[in-house]
Amino acid sequence: MPFCPSCGAEYRPGFETCADCRVALVDAPPQRAPARARLHEADVPVARAPNRPLAEMWAELLGQHGIACRLAPLSVAETVYVPSQGGVEVRVRAIDAARAQALLPADAHLELAEGETEAAEPAVPDDPLTRRLRWLVLLGVILVVLIVLAWAIRTSAINGYL
Repeated sequence: MPFCPSCGAEYRPGFETCADCRVALVDAPPQRAPARARLHEADVPVARAPNRPLAEMWAELLGQHGIACRLAPLSVAETVYVPSQGGVEVRVRAIDAARAQALLPADAHLELAEGETEAAEPAVPDDPLTRRLRWLVLLGVILVVLIVLAWAIRTSAINGYL
């Protein structure tokens, strides 16, 4: 059975490249854990992207070179329902930081003081209009959920299920 040396996925015979990593498959499983499983809490920021798509592109580049990374939004207001338009930090294990910075564009690197692990302020300020819009969208989603729930309960009561 062929295996991907990068992510550790197992393939059926006949496949030659990993569909996710785009690398040639090998006959023996890799000896190391997959990149996602090796990342731990002692990671350090190596770059700051102005938006999530650019940060995801950098994360994919690092993953192709065997460097596990984590994307951390700079805004605490970011949620699944209301993503922020603020910056995103790319964080890697401390031992991979120098290699990651060599792979990323020079203008993305963070200049951190000795021992510093967090940026003092976000790259893009969170303006009041954006906050209001996020709350408005969130309230709209909640209202739609309540309406659908009320309709389902009413329909169930009419049909005698309740």
